[in-house]
Amino acid sequence: MIATLKGDMEREDAAVGIFITLEHPTEPMRQEAIVAGFYEPETLPGNQYPKVQILTIEQLLNGDQPEYPRFAAPQTFRRAPRRKRQQGVQPSLQQPATMNQEQESD
Repeated sequence: MIATLKGDMEREDAAVGIFITLEHPTEPMRQEAIVAGFYEPETLPGNQYPKVQILTIEQLLNGDQPEYPRFAAPQTFRRAPRRKRQQGVQPSLQQPATMNQEQESD
């Protein structure tokens, strides 16, 4: 499972990956995460974060959080492309009722 996460991280060019699980991680899972190494952002030299982190739901509910650069420059995080709104008129919620009344009067 961790190897799959690492492959996904490589494909998506992600610096850090978080694996969230219900069960406590096995020793092989922990070893695989350790082997992944650390990420050191260019904008925060000297700060290192585990590339692969494993957190349980229990840890998250107890307030634990993943380690990642919270004060990094915006270019550290990839933004989703903006979608343009389609111009048009939103139909009225009463429009279908009007249509039914016209059909009944025929």
